[in-house]
Amino acid sequence: TDRQPRMVWAWALAATAVVMVVGGWFVATDGGKSRFTGSQLGFISYLDYNADPYFRTNTCFLTSESDNLTYFDEAGCLSYDPARRNVMILGDSHAAQYFAAFASRRPDIQFAQVTASGCRPVVGAEGEPRCTELLAKAFTDYLSEHVYDAVILAGRWESQDLPLLPETVRLLSNRVGRVFVLGPIMEYRQALPRLLARHEITDADVEAAQFYSEITETDRLIKEALHDSPGTYYSILDTLCDGRECDMIASNGQPLQFDSSHLTYQGAVDVVGALLEQGMLR
Repeated sequence: TDRQPRMVWAWALAATAVVMVVGGWFVATDGGKSRFTGSQLGFISYLDYNADPYFRTNTCFLTSESDNLTYFDEAGCLSYDPARRNVMILGDSHAAQYFAAFASRRPDIQFAQVTASGCRPVVGAEGEPRCTELLAKAFTDYLSEHVYDAVILAGRWESQDLPLLPETVRLLSNRVGRVFVLGPIMEYRQALPRLLARHEITDADVEAAQFYSEITETDRLIKEALHDSPGTYYSILDTLCDGRECDMIASNGQPLQFDSSHLTYQGAVDVVGALLEQGMLR
């Protein structure tokens, strides 16, 4: 009989109708976003966060897209004002994330920014040439051309940096008024906005996704290494965390970090505000 072919057609038509209805619902609800809460959508939107204007990417923060020193805007990044205090921010992306916040919170200070991905800000650093060469210029040229009141060192510190960091601080302290070292920030196994959105749905434990033991050990070792150095160490973990409980939401209600380890602008403003309250740059 022709009943079986007719049934196949009927099922096919039904399936097509379901697909069309579901597809229409996704279009009408902008990808089904109505099933998310407002706070979830706020968190999820930060997965598309553009940090480039705050980091000054490819001009004052060199990356794989700006892979040689010709991209570094010396005039703009090393702007110096004899009428104000001058402070240089030196390091990788974990230093670049603070520039806009410091400039905003302390407009009385002129901040220079010398940052690149691919190495940490220590003497004899190993890594990507764009980074090691920029650091070498900072140590040999940039810090000799002007007198800076302070240098702020920040990086995604690793254990191999520990022997070199005190030596770097001592070298810099002979050239500038003060040397500040900012410690590591909490890191997560996934982007923090995604973890926060998932927490809203399933009550997932965001703290379980922290690299808590690794980061706290690095923080402890740097404190120890710099204990007798002329530099001043600021623990970002001490600022943001009470044991395993670390701040994850900035003062504006949005994620403190936009990926697994970097601060949003508001997150950086909050951290810098806390550091200034602790006496930094007085």
